[in-house]
Order: sequence, then structure tokens, then C-alpha cells
Amino acid sequence: MNAVLELMGVSRVFPNGRGLKKTTLVINEGEIVGLLGANGSGKTTLMKVACGLMRPDGGEVRVTGISMKNLPEKALASVGALIETPALYSYMTGRENLLFACDYLGVKNKKAVSDALEKVGLAKYAKDKVKNYSLGMKQRLGLAMTFIGGKKLLLLDEPTNGLDIESAAKAKEAIRLSCAESGAAAVVSSHLASEIERLAMRVIILHEGEVIKDVPMTEATKDGRTLEEYYLAVRMGEEV
Repeated sequence: MNAVLELMGVSRVFPNGRGLKKTTLVINEGEIVGLLGANGSGKTTLMKVACGLMRPDGGEVRVTGISMKNLPEKALASVGALIETPALYSYMTGRENLLFACDYLGVKNKKAVSDALEKVGLAKYAKDKVKNYSLGMKQRLGLAMTFIGGKKLLLLDEPTNGLDIESAAKAKEAIRLSCAESGAAAVVSSHLASEIERLAMRVIILHEGEVIKDVPMTEATKDGRTLEEYYLAVRMGEEV
């Protein structure tokens, strides 16, 4: 399998000691990988470093084999990211926001907009102004934006934040479908172990900026154990 994201000894430490510390990991095409960890464990920092929003203090980041340090624009051409709050124009419609993204990204096939809206369940609200969208609808529109342009790496920080049960299910299915169709890899963070368990094929547990577990979901949830139980056992230092 081809590596889509590689972090090799990557560190990004803040004055308070939090951040990411000498992290090495590989995410392969087609994988959906979940990040779990307490607040301040390094989940969002990892994503920001992976998409160029933060420069690492040390180590190397590669996207589809391309160095983020040496060729950042070429590396970022393969990345779709939804980190924290989606950046949307409230005076535009949902469709206009995605068309603007197409123009910015140089995407000629405008059918990508209709496809993305359909995936996240916003097709019937495409002509509504974003200022009239609920929090959950804005979150789904931000997710749709990451699908534009056939990205090879999706970095999704709390993508189901603010979504009701049906919308969250739709969002997770959209992520699965996008990865299956394009061979993209997705890195998804959540504070809810149950969300990661339903979506991811593999789970990475972060603690104080370090990867303490990186296992297939089938191993984490073997013998009827939930991912939450596995996570708590790992954090308590129990044999798993």
C-alpha cells in the first residue's frame, strides 16, 4: 500500500509543554484512522502540522511522498482539511461556497459540487444562504468542501461536532464513501470513542504529545470490548 501521510520524528512543542513530541507514523491510502486522546494530547496539533498550518520544531512531514518543508504547495494540493470551525462565507449559499472553493483550487469539474452536497445530505439546501444554516449544517458544508478536488488526504478534526444522530451518520457514511471512491486516507479525531469505533479501521491513542498505541480497530475491540473500554484500559496502564 502507498503511504499518503508520513510523520518522521515530528515535534511541535508549545511553551506550556503541550504539543507533539517526536511522533512517527504512516497513514496509507484507503485507510480511515481515528485519533483519540484527552484535551491537550496533541490531536489537533498533529493535524495542523500535517496540513501546514503549523511548522514542526523538528522532523519531517510528507504527503503522498512529497516533503511539506521542501515543496509545501505541491504537498498541500493533495490535502483536504476540516480543523476546528469551517471557514465559510455566510452571505453566500452553500453551493456558492463550494463553487468558490472550486475556483480557488482550480477544479474545472463543477459536478464535484453537486456530488459533495449530495454526500453530506445538503443538496436540498444548496441554494440557502449559509447564515441561515444550523451549526450542524455548517459543519457538513465544511466536510463537503474537503471532498472537492479528489484529495488524497482528509484531515478531519471533530467532523461530527454539533451534528444530530442522523446527520452524524450521514457524515460518517460520506467519509467512508469518499475514501472508497478515491482511495483517499482520512485521519479523524473525536472526543467520543464510539464515533471513532463506528468509523475508523485503525486507532491511534495520543497522550501528552506521544503515540502510546497504534492498532487495528479489530484488535482494540476484540472479544466484545468497546473502544472506550480499550482506551481507558490503556490509559490506566492495564494489559490489553
